[in-house]
Amino acid sequence: MSHNTTGGTAIGITTYVSMAEPYTSTTTALSSAILESDRIAVDANVLNGEPYIQGTRVPIAAILDSLAEGATPKELIEDFPRLTLDDIWAAVDYAAAKALWSGK
Repeated sequence: MSHNTTGGTAIGITTYVSMAEPYTSTTTALSSAILESDRIAVDANVLNGEPYIQGTRVPIAAILDSLAEGATPKELIEDFPRLTLDDIWAAVDYAAAKALWSGK
């Protein structure tokens, strides 16, 4: 992943996945790698099985909802001090990969 700290995306996984031909083997491999990220956890006994950032119990949905409402990564980190910028980008990449896989 190649994200800069100003919030922009330099040709990273999110950009690459969105530009790739739908459902090619490269896209599938990238999506699979994102969905199996060591930053994202899914456990039926934690948060009712909702995906969350490993070691924080911050749900991916909370991160995405906050970003959709206009929160900046800096504000998210202030609200959830255990989050890192990489965690936030992992949540965005996870959602993109999940959306891509849902379309199959």
